[in-house]
Amino acid sequence: MSHGYQAVSWNRQKGFYDLAIAAGVTIYLGLFIAVGSISFPYATPETLIIRGSGSAAFILLHVVLCIKVLTAWSRDRQRHRTGARSSTVPSPASLMIDGLTAAPGALHAGQVAGGHNLAS
Repeated sequence: MSHGYQAVSWNRQKGFYDLAIAAGVTIYLGLFIAVGSISFPYATPETLIIRGSGSAAFILLHVVLCIKVLTAWSRDRQRHRTGARSSTVPSPASLMIDGLTAAPGALHAGQVAGGHNLAS
């Protein structure tokens, strides 16, 4: 690794973010256990806690995975809006998103979605 390790410096915004995540997971688990105990009266509290924790982890995993995609998409859209061009090759996902948002008939021969020329 070329970069040295640097500890995360905590600030007020990150503290609020952590509290919001902890509160959201706690509320989700409470609702999951309440609805689960009504829907499945024979389920034990331990079973409901394990199932709720597993489903919360699954949901949080998808939220974290979506954050990277959405920030990259936002960055690409901002770059497109300002007219700046990057020297990187566009990702297939950005080509697909640009193709979905393009007006019908906006692409010309030799172009793919996003206005990228296949010849270059």
